[in-house]
Amino acid sequence: MKKGFTLMELIVVMAIIGFLLTVSIPIALNAVRTAKATQIGRNIRNISNAGEAYYYTEKPENFTEISVNLLENKSYLDSSLKEEDLSKYSISSTEFENYFVLESVYSGEDISTELVHEKYPFIQSTGNVLFIRLKLGKW
Repeated sequence: MKKGFTLMELIVVMAIIGFLLTVSIPIALNAVRTAKATQIGRNIRNISNAGEAYYYTEKPENFTEISVNLLENKSYLDSSLKEEDLSKYSISSTEFENYFVLESVYSGEDISTELVHEKYPFIQSTGNVLFIRLKLGKW
């Protein structure tokens, strides 16, 4: 008596594995896209919060020179962002008569803005650019 599998048994097993892969790969890819959208939304919000905390704590004379690197150096922002990801984020401030407008921006094109809006409806977008604008009163 020979031990082993027949050709038919091997073909059936391969067909089952192929079917399972066909079902599971789209689900896994969707989970990765959703996680990336959540991460980007959280990063934009954290950068915006760090800029606001910096403004109200430090009371800088020239708030228009704010940057992500400045917030990292002053420890208002956790440096957990990778260098290649960090280049996709920016923060800027525009001065008006009685207030500043603080804008945190993500300019990467590797995520669907709709996925970010599902998790963070307060994040705005123009094309593929995601941003948050805050109005900060002057001292």
